[in-house]
Amino acid sequence: MDTHIYISNTPFQTLMIKEIIHTQECTSVENIIITTLKNTKIDIKNVSVFYVRRNLMAIWDCRKIKKLIRKLTNTKQTFFFIPHVNNLLSSYLYEYSKLNNIKINIYYEGVALLYDPVVRISTLSLMKRYIIGYISGMGYVHSRSLYPQLLRDKSNAYTPIPEFTENFKGIIKININYDITDKVESNILILTPPIKNRKKLRIFLKNLNHTINTLKNANKITFTFKLHYETTKIQQRYLKIYLTDKNYRFSLLDNNLPIELILQDSFYSKIISFGFSSALINAKVFFKDNISATAIVDNHLDNITLLKIANQLGISVLKIESTGNLRSLTPTNYTDIG
Repeated sequence: MDTHIYISNTPFQTLMIKEIIHTQECTSVENIIITTLKNTKIDIKNVSVFYVRRNLMAIWDCRKIKKLIRKLTNTKQTFFFIPHVNNLLSSYLYEYSKLNNIKINIYYEGVALLYDPVVRISTLSLMKRYIIGYISGMGYVHSRSLYPQLLRDKSNAYTPIPEFTENFKGIIKININYDITDKVESNILILTPPIKNRKKLRIFLKNLNHTINTLKNANKITFTFKLHYETTKIQQRYLKIYLTDKNYRFSLLDNNLPIELILQDSFYSKIISFGFSSALINAKVFFKDNISATAIVDNHLDNITLLKIANQLGISVLKIESTGNLRSLTPTNYTDIG
């Protein structure tokens, strides 16, 4: 029996792993998910889950994972599946695959797969990875690219949108079919950017006000906020106080809920994302023309590729000008808007 080893660090990554396993429809494969998410449960046959803690106790967890991987690769045909190389576990599998000629695959976990941004992480996070990697024996090799060229040359990419995925050895489409409930026309889902401090909160609230002022009958709309998973608890409290003072009709959702599960449980006719987020793209990928999707930006996108993807998926991109007005941003006028 072959073994497939998956790395997951977010709820959406776990969701995509489940879709890959369903797509493969292979009962003669042992699937192992190594995750940093507590209480991860997969109701699929032949799936085992191994939990790695996010603190320094991960040293002992990583030692066990290292032994497990070496045992499996020495006794069975093994395949690796990672979202990218920018975490300790994925980096280890990538380096291990190079040294031991193990087949490795990439799976879609958001917009990054479509244009491979340069990743910047804090010095503290880097130090933590190096320390855990060194003591556990896994080691850690940092890459500024999520998908180094060598990885692209030897890996297949599993993705629900193959038409936007390029430069991999092979492209394998993940078939996703999600049912939807009835639309609630008076409900709008708001996807927030990471709100880590008061400055970020002030910028978000300013942009939120500009946007709400453009909506008709805003006082009759219920705004449901899907907070970015990096938003801190204290900023959540400040946001709740502000929205209450403004007499907005609103609710706040769990940070860790994947967008797909939110839309399954309670369908929204319109989604507004502050910033061009993976969640917005994923909503369009999963539910297509059943939803209206808009991205609000207050500066240039990092890459015009994102704008082209948005245009082809039917996502409106609006830029907040200094006057507070919203102006449509398209691939043709991208260079004209500062």
